Amino acid sequence: MKKSIKVLIAFVLIVLLSGCGAKKGLSKKEINNKLFGLGFDIYDVTDKIEDKSVKTVLSANYKGKYQIEYYAFDNEDSAEKAFKSNKNELIKSNGDKGKTKSGSNYDRYIQQLSDKYIVVTRVDNTLVYVFSNIDYKKDIKKVLKKINYY
Repeated sequence: MKKSIKVLIAFVLIVLLSGCGAKKGLSKKEINNKLFGLGFDIYDVTDKIEDKSVKTVLSANYKGKYQIEYYAFDNEDSAEKAFKSNKNELIKSNGDKGKTKSGSNYDRYIQQLSDKYIVVTRVDNTLVYVFSNIDYKKDIKKVLKKINYY
């Protein structure tokens, strides 16, 4: 009986310490390394952004097929506002044809149209945005899972 209680307590501690599936936003260097390792060409386009709350913008292009945009903000509130703004613009443009999922430190909105696949994911103070042809949906999901933004 005592052994069962110890095992149960150990399991509960492991779950609590693991953050129950909480995601971790990647730094500029981390996302650069991961996407480069997956075959993307990475471009730093931070200087083209006028919003002072944006610290970093990377555009990652996969063989001319689709691109993933990465944004790092000064704080989580700015990233949340950017997520909500992007989501609202997509709904305004295409109607509410998407699905939202949220957790303690992340939000994700996916909109699938007949010819487009769009994903906006916020984790901590970072945001990833993908607007692509529907043909690349499977590949995009796979990449976003690998970098923990899906």
